[in-house]
Amino acid sequence: QGQTCQQNTAQHFNNKPLTLTTMAHQQLLADLEKGARLKDVETVDKSAPVIEGDIQVKTVDRSAHLAALASEHELKHAETVDKSAPAIPEDVKIKTIDRSAHLAALASEHELKHAETEDKSAPKLPKAVTEADRNAIFSSLAGGVELKHAETVDKSAPVIPEDVKIKTIDRSAHLAAIASEHELKHAETVDKSAPAIPADVTVGKNPHQALLAEIKKADE
Repeated sequence: QGQTCQQNTAQHFNNKPLTLTTMAHQQLLADLEKGARLKDVETVDKSAPVIEGDIQVKTVDRSAHLAALASEHELKHAETVDKSAPAIPEDVKIKTIDRSAHLAALASEHELKHAETEDKSAPKLPKAVTEADRNAIFSSLAGGVELKHAETVDKSAPVIPEDVKIKTIDRSAHLAAIASEHELKHAETVDKSAPAIPADVTVGKNPHQALLAEIKKADE
């Protein structure tokens, strides 16, 4: 697709009179197609491990080791002692349980015995408390209680030493001064937003806009 676009662009320019912009564009395309020759670089391969001079490295026959692993080997017979069973002292006797009989007994129906229960969920009240006393307590709680008067010392204010004087600030005057208009002083500034270009460097005009205009004009 890129090559077709270049051919169409070249055919388009071949049918039109050449201008400076067109020549510059063709020269740019020729430079890009030509490419650049890279310099020859000598590299030093340091990927090998660093081995000290007094250390000797032995060559291992890997194929022989793999063949030995792949070949069959006759394992030696080993006598093992099974200690997985629980250790039971000699004076302890283990009774054999008929598991099937127990399961059958659990699966069969059983008649439960009747048990008498005593409900203790109700709160325990003293015997001397009657219904009238209970109603009197509820009435006193609903009527409220008159609290005693207590003298308090307010210590929320900041502690200011005696030798420190606090100046009163007129806040409204400050706010009015901020809201009023002020005449600002003229300040000379140095604009350093432009790029710093050395004196021996010449910046040429980019022909991109002219090239686009030329292409658009040719399309019309």
